[in-house]
Amino acid sequence: QVHNFITRYNSNKRKLESGITIKPKGRPRKDGDELPPSVQQLSKLTQLQYELDKKERYIKRLEMENELMRDFLSLTERK
Repeated sequence: QVHNFITRYNSNKRKLESGITIKPKGRPRKDGDELPPSVQQLSKLTQLQYELDKKERYIKRLEMENELMRDFLSLTERK
């Protein structure tokens, strides 16, 4: 275990020294707090605009789901 740990540590260290970014292990989080790397390199104004667009898309999706649910309930005569 120690040998494997040291091997991984040295491998990561070599990658960092050569300028390669190390990606975090596992699946990315769903909440999406972090911005994609392509957006992180842009200006702060562009980053804020990206976040605003993301929130607007989320609101539109919720509105569409709400409308579909309302239509479904009216067709089944529950409301």
